[in-house]
Amino acid sequence: MGIFVYMLRCSDGSFCVGSATGDDLSPRIDQHNAGYYLGYTFTRRPVVLVWSEHFDRITDGIAAERQIKGWSRAKKEALIRSDWAAISRLAQRRGGLAKNHPSQKAKHDRPIYHRHPRATASPLSLEVRAQRASKDVRPGSSSGARRPSRRPLRGLLRVTGSIAKKSQEQERAIRERQR
Repeated sequence: MGIFVYMLRCSDGSFCVGSATGDDLSPRIDQHNAGYYLGYTFTRRPVVLVWSEHFDRITDGIAAERQIKGWSRAKKEALIRSDWAAISRLAQRRGGLAKNHPSQKAKHDRPIYHRHPRATASPLSLEVRAQRASKDVRPGSSSGARRPSRRPLRGLLRVTGSIAKKSQEQERAIRERQR
């Protein structure tokens, strides 16, 4: 038992790529035409099978389906015609050199962190805060002694408005239950 990867031409001229397990693809096409599933083809019926391929391994079929779904219309049409030269030509990068080309080296040796204008803290400061919270060290203590903090996560979790009031009420209720 394997998997079929197929391409349908819808009534509006668009293509739909899908997959179906089993040894026969015709029941799946009939389901599309009957409107069995409320999906892409439901409002674009009738559909016509224009291409299919059988894969013995289901993982290979799913990988091929995902790859074909990302293709341009021209590349899908070349696949329908089995025009492998056109598929190869359409697969080439149009924007110049490849991303990993040696001439495309980074200008800096160190990573650059871009901060969003609304960002409150850099990733490094969040990491330092988390380490301090896990060590139960109070920020700002110069002695370096490890004293247990009453609220080690207060710097990380800032809650405002009604949520803060609710959480304070819940904390009080928990404390009262423990006593």
